[in-house]
Formats: sequence, structure tokens, C-alpha cells
Amino acid sequence: MAVPTADDWGSWLIDARTQGVVPLLYRLVDEHPTDLSDAQRADLRQVFGATMCRLVQLEHHAIDISERLRAAGIRSVVLKGGASAHLDYDEPTMREFSDVDLLVEPHHLDEAARVIEAAGWSQGYPLPAGHDRFTHAITFVCSGMELDLHQRIARRALGRLVQPVDLLDRSVEFTIAGRTVRALAPDDRLLHAAVHAIGKEPKWSTLSDIVVMMRATDVDPVSFVERIDALGIRTLVDRALIEAHERGSMALPDRWEPALAEPAQQHDRVLERAYASSNPRPIALEFAHLRALDGWRDRWRYTSGFFRGDGRGLGERVRYVASKLRR
Repeated sequence: MAVPTADDWGSWLIDARTQGVVPLLYRLVDEHPTDLSDAQRADLRQVFGATMCRLVQLEHHAIDISERLRAAGIRSVVLKGGASAHLDYDEPTMREFSDVDLLVEPHHLDEAARVIEAAGWSQGYPLPAGHDRFTHAITFVCSGMELDLHQRIARRALGRLVQPVDLLDRSVEFTIAGRTVRALAPDDRLLHAAVHAIGKEPKWSTLSDIVVMMRATDVDPVSFVERIDALGIRTLVDRALIEAHERGSMALPDRWEPALAEPAQQHDRVLERAYASSNPRPIALEFAHLRALDGWRDRWRYTSGFFRGDGRGLGERVRYVASKLRR
């Protein structure tokens, strides 16, 4: 097992902070012998303490907004690290996260946004005109904190594969500081983590989630693989699951190997081409997204939104779209 040394400590600490795994580095140093100096250990304790303080603040906001949404008759679930910390890791302190992520049903997005704004949050950045209904999440900020209000669990075409209503119907309860909130069901949490790792270079915290969840016994490999096969994203999700283990120099859990060894029965060639790279071309992503939208009216509303009023001049908006397509 690799451990930090006094000579390379700086790079270990930088990586842990940028990749969202400060608690895992703290545990590694605490449980395994190293030649770190007292000053280096003190630096780690300070960073770990600051990380834990921020997580407590974020959890306070997750509870507050969840309860405000519930009082307004809006169902919501806590996504990603805010839920996985309590449900998938041995201790909640092992999973770092940088913001609050909540999922609501798309037809409640506007109302949920008003509830959040009434609590003192403001939208972090403007969306193209009319894109509220097409975006996977709206970002809010308040006192140095960030909250992402999701109506889908992924961006663009990937996010339209799974119906949010189904995810909310299957959600489970858990507690934070004695207060009840909801999270995705275990197999939905794994699906979300895997989809979150597709089409980009995922953070180590996401890779850690995949590894931890695949070692749990409450996700059946056969039914999970059948589900992603039916969605047409089997090859993409398989690769995310396998690469998470390869990046950590870990073998796949034995009970997963037979299911993943079975060949995919269905392929969505458009999605596979769009997300084949960890740095996909925007034009491929946009094409897959346009195909996934409901009819030509939605496609027109989405496309024309890039050129309608959002505080930028027409020329600037045209250059923005052109720059995306050239990448």
C-alpha cells in the first residue's frame, strides 16, 4: 500500500484537497506508519478539521432545505456525498463533499427554486433563456456555500434516461443529526455514481463511492447489469465501474465478475460515441441531448435559448456557441 512520505507530502495533500478525499488521507496517515514530521501531521489535522466543519455546515443546509421543501409539499432526496457519507461508508466522516445536492421532480423545479430563494439563497449563474426545463440542475449560493437543485441525476442525454419520479418513489429514509431526510435507493446511488463518472475525468471521491458501493451487499449485480443494459448504457457504466477499481489498483468484487462478464445485449450507439472519451466533444454531447429531447418543439426551444436574451449581446452568444462546437 502506498503511503505519503515527508518528501512527497505536499503533492499528497494537494491531491487530497482537489480530489475530495481529505478524510481518507487522514485515515491513511492515522492507521499506517509514515515518516511524516510533526508539522506535516499538524497541517493534516488542521485541513481535516476545517473540512469537517464545512461538512457540518453543509449538512445543516441540507436538513433545512429538505424540511422547507417537505413543508411545501415537494418531495426531495439528498444526492451524492451528502447521502453516501451516512449510508455507504463505515463512518460519515470518511466521505467529503463540497456542496449540497438535492433532487426534485421536474414539475416542482420552479416552486422548489422559490422555496430555496426564500431561505436566502440566490442563483449562482444565469442559464441560457428558457433552459431551466432542460438543465439537469440549478446552482444556488449563500454565505460561501453552494446548493445544486437537480431535476435529473446527470447532464444532457444521460440525465434523461432515468425518470426522477421513479427515483423519488424508490427513495429511502436516513437521518442526519437526528433529523429525517431521504436518499436514493442503494442501486440508484450506484447508478448515479457510475453515470457521474461517464464522459469526464471523475474525482477520486466519486471513484471511491463506486468501489464502496460495489462491495456492499444490498445491490444485486445481476439485476443492476440488466437494468443498465436495458437503458442502453451498459458499455459506458461497465467501463466506469471497472476503471474505478483500476485507478485504485483494486480487483473487482468476486460477486460482480460474472455479471460484468456477460456481453451487453443493447447498445445506444449515439450515446456510446458521445461519451466514449473522458473529454468528449461538446457537439457530440449536444447532438445526443437533442435526440433525447421530446419532439421538435423542445429541440427548438433548447437550441434557440442559446441565442435569446441572457445578458449577453447576440455576437457574444454566437461566439460562445461556436467555441463549444469547435472544441
